Amino acid sequence: MEKELYPTLLELRQYLTVVHHIPGRIRLKFNISIMQQLASFDMSTAKSAISNFPALKNYRLNLATSSVVIEYDHGLINPNLIDTLFAEDEPAFQAAVSELHNLAVTL
Repeated sequence: MEKELYPTLLELRQYLTVVHHIPGRIRLKFNISIMQQLASFDMSTAKSAISNFPALKNYRLNLATSSVVIEYDHGLINPNLIDTLFAEDEPAFQAAVSELHNLAVTL
């Protein structure tokens, strides 16, 4: 899973900007160009992966505002780890993806 997760997140994060983040909830603004990338994704597989990761509670996509809200269990996922996913530091990003993968495997 980690090998699949890394390139996907790496590709998508260039289109995402953190608007607001409190422990347990993050709002991301996305560039409409992300739609071209999402067109090639198997959304049923993505939804299945999300539902099989209990630390992710919910997500809401709002196309009108070009934003997505992701709710997560901040008792299971350190909020700093979420911030690292959207930072410019590539080695830290790789470490965060690896940590998320390890967390997903243990839950």
